[in-house]
Amino acid sequence: MIQVLDTYVKSWSEVEENKRNDDPDAPPIYKTPKDAEDIMYNALVYSLIWGIGAQIEETTRAKFDNFLKELLM
Repeated sequence: MIQVLDTYVKSWSEVEENKRNDDPDAPPIYKTPKDAEDIMYNALVYSLIWGIGAQIEETTRAKFDNFLKELLM
């Protein structure tokens, strides 16, 4: 689940600016999208579904699918 989630936020670790206000001790500024909260929510739900759904047995996947349909409706 964490690896799937990491694919959505890995690009956010790229440094946009090395220094702020010409201060050598200033921390770097990272690229973060403006809609980061929405992206994180969707990525978390997607990762959670695939993280659990991929681990369950074939016979119980239909029950998991029905559970998700009821939960999301």
